[in-house]
Amino acid sequence: MAIDMTPWPGTDVEKYRAAGYWRGETFAGFLASRARAHGNRVALVDDRTRLTYAELDERTDHVAHGLRGLGLGSDDRVLLQLPNRAEFLLLWFALMKIGAVPVHTQPGHRRSEMVHLAQHSDAAAYVIPDLHAGFDHRELAAEVRSVSPSLKHVIVVGDPGTGTGFTPFTDLLTSAPEAGPAITSRASGGDAALLLLSGGTTGLPKLIPRTHDDYLYNSRAAGEVCELTEESVYLAALPVAFNYTMNCPGVLGALSVGGRVVLAGNPDPGYCFDLIEREGVTIAAINPQLAPVWLDEAAVTDADLSTLRVLQVGSARLADETARKMVAELGCVIQQVFGMAEGLLCLTRLSDPPEIITTTQGRPISPADEIKVAGPDDQEVPDGEEGSCSSADRTRCAATTTPTNTTPRVSPTTASTVPATAYAAARRDTSSWWAGRRTRSTAAVRRSRPPRSRGICWPIPRFSPPRCCPRPTPTWASAPSPSSSSTAVPTLFPHRTARNSLPSSTSGAWPPSRPPMRCGSST
Repeated sequence: MAIDMTPWPGTDVEKYRAAGYWRGETFAGFLASRARAHGNRVALVDDRTRLTYAELDERTDHVAHGLRGLGLGSDDRVLLQLPNRAEFLLLWFALMKIGAVPVHTQPGHRRSEMVHLAQHSDAAAYVIPDLHAGFDHRELAAEVRSVSPSLKHVIVVGDPGTGTGFTPFTDLLTSAPEAGPAITSRASGGDAALLLLSGGTTGLPKLIPRTHDDYLYNSRAAGEVCELTEESVYLAALPVAFNYTMNCPGVLGALSVGGRVVLAGNPDPGYCFDLIEREGVTIAAINPQLAPVWLDEAAVTDADLSTLRVLQVGSARLADETARKMVAELGCVIQQVFGMAEGLLCLTRLSDPPEIITTTQGRPISPADEIKVAGPDDQEVPDGEEGSCSSADRTRCAATTTPTNTTPRVSPTTASTVPATAYAAARRDTSSWWAGRRTRSTAAVRRSRPPRSRGICWPIPRFSPPRCCPRPTPTWASAPSPSSSSTAVPTLFPHRTARNSLPSSTSGAWPPSRPPMRCGSST
């Protein structure tokens, strides 16, 4: 069943094609074309696998045949809930080859989110690991399947278990190729290629369709801003299912130019620094919660980080003090990133002066992006004034879920804009930054203190959502999610968390004897 979404206006399509932004390419032939150009170059590395472009293309052909053997095909939605490992991309590209639509989900999603996404996407299949971070995803998949009538197949990377009826991923990978081509997709550039999740904090996640045209342009334009080449090596330290990691320029940007992608199993700086040294990583992406932890590790590591040219920081506002420290101490270019799954992407440029890099979140990557910073009367505010940000950033098809468990419906957003009152963005030729939940835009960038946070967040092992405990926070801390209330002590980086940041009930017992993390002054 095709995704029911509002098509792009014909005038926009003509304009973007004439400008060369949209080229009519689809992801179905993406790997095959790169394999022809870069066949013997290493494309993908994880803890278990090392594949060239030719090998990656060949393996996805096998998986595509296996998926078709299950009866999957054009427009079928498939939930992907895998950690950072090669199988995620093997399945992602195989789904593209048969015309199916990947639905990106987060590794930390559990029953409520997965049931919601399965029912509202009308998913035909669900891909999981057997066990990840101590959690048995097979039990979760059985629950989701029992209440999702459309869900016919569960594919397990690892042991499917006894009597579950689940399909082992190895069956797809080793299936004998059928007669005929692996690529059977009939998709065009304007069709929905994948479904992303909204970055909002209200209720359950909403689905956002991205077309082949706009998603390919996103990675290509971001790659140009980041100056990616076939010598680039991209480290995916955050979950590859995130739009930020996948396409800003991310995994797809690196593969577009014949570069190498390295999937990190977790974002621990010691582990990632070893990968940077071993693989010669040139660009990596982290979030502000990891930034001070990586800074501390960089001061004491023996790993050779000399190949790292660009370190992106995105997904939340980076405190100015932390940004300045990163610029001074890491020896690479810091690039701030602001984007949303709906389409808008802003980056600082590699040649921007330190004042821009450390106090703003950049400007749009596309000349076609339309940004508006408006006051309460919806009138555009003068430079230097605060206002709410909205974007008509060429992704008109922001998704909404239906009130009942039926086929999802995608509709255009109000006034063809994507509301972003909680985010800062930029006008086409200016930079901007966060000021609380408002945006201040100015051609002559001024310094602005970062907003205060109400809690301190730690990264939890294996990409689980952050857990927070209330306290006066350091300036680098991120605001907690409304649903984050646990005071359980995390086990990742325990020696790097200040003792006075812990819940009082545990402060005498943990951490053991490691030095506290230098986390800045409290506000």
